[in-house]
Amino acid sequence: MEESVVAFDIRIKDALAPFRDIVNRLNEVPGLGRIAIETIIAEIGTDMTPFPTAAHLVAWAGLVPRFDESAGKRRRKNYGSRIC
Repeated sequence: MEESVVAFDIRIKDALAPFRDIVNRLNEVPGLGRIAIETIIAEIGTDMTPFPTAAHLVAWAGLVPRFDESAGKRRRKNYGSRIC
């Protein structure tokens, strides 16, 4: 199992090699570790043109607060530490 993990780590490192400058910039963000940075690049990519603004990216990622309305009352849904 450990050999498989090491092999995948090497493949991920090789795949990220062309994006080393982006990885280094993301590494400066407090709270982002190696796995988070790898995941961000894998999920979002490095081309931000599909997202006209930062708000669009945050909404795509599902990190925008969600408001529900019932009987004319608006309430915010909070699921654990993440507001949806």
